[in-house]
Order: sequence, then C-alpha cells, then structure tokens
Amino acid sequence: WSNRWDTGNTPWHRPDIHPMLTEHVDEVLGDRRDAQVFVPLCGKANEIKWFYDNGHRVAGLEYVEKTVRLFFEENKLSYVETTCPIINCKILQTNDKRL
Repeated sequence: WSNRWDTGNTPWHRPDIHPMLTEHVDEVLGDRRDAQVFVPLCGKANEIKWFYDNGHRVAGLEYVEKTVRLFFEENKLSYVETTCPIINCKILQTNDKRL
C-alpha cells in the first residue's frame, strides 16, 4: 500500500470532488451544517477538505503517514501532531480540531 503511494500508482485518487457527493449532498447531510464525517482509508481525498471547508468536522483514517502529511501540505493546512495513548498511533489535526 505504501509503495502504491510512493510510486504514484493510485488510480483511485481523484483530482476533484466525486460528483456523486456533490449531486447527493442534501441526501447525505440533510440540513446539518456541523456534521461529523468519518472517511476511512482516506488517502488525500479532496472530499475531506470539501467537508471541512463547508463547516463540518472530519476524521480521516489512513495507514500511510506520508500521504496524510502531503494532504495537509497540499491544502496549506497547519496541523499539530499528537499520539493516541490508547493505540499509540499518530494524530495529525488542524488547530481548530475540526479536521
């Protein structure tokens, strides 16, 4: 998995927001303006930033740390790094803790 990201062999990664999300956002979110959104195996999914920019709280889960750091860098987002004491994994999040 790490090798796929290292070599850029990520055909599943979209350069845009998936059209199914934008077409069906009302069905997904209803009238919620502060939803909690979980994106498993998120990679650098642009939908994460889209939800964040629209006022939602987003948690993404990704195995490849380098990919997460690239997401923050490419989107010009500052972040703080902590460690989860329960499972000893890294947590990268924006200063406002919505992402």
